[in-house]
Amino acid sequence: MHGECHAGRNGYTNAPLHFMRCCGVPPPSPEQLEAVSRILQSAAERRERDEKVARATSPEVRRQREEQAAVKRSKRIEKLEAELVRLRGEEAEASRRRS
Repeated sequence: MHGECHAGRNGYTNAPLHFMRCCGVPPPSPEQLEAVSRILQSAAERRERDEKVARATSPEVRRQREEQAAVKRSKRIEKLEAELVRLRGEEAEASRRRS
């Protein structure tokens, strides 16, 4: 107990003692601040990753991706059909010239 305020004491490893009523809680050391910063940074990064995964796998995102894939397939089919018509026309023209 502290002689002046009769309060209990607290302290961190390798740090001076502080008395609860008259001194308050001692500030964290630079090493402790760094450790807390690493923990918070890691938690923030994990949360961002989790949110990104959740957005990427949401039903709405999946539906949009399926629609985009269907549009791409449709455009490719149109191109291939146009190419087929062109090739058939060339083949018909070549057959007429041979006859």
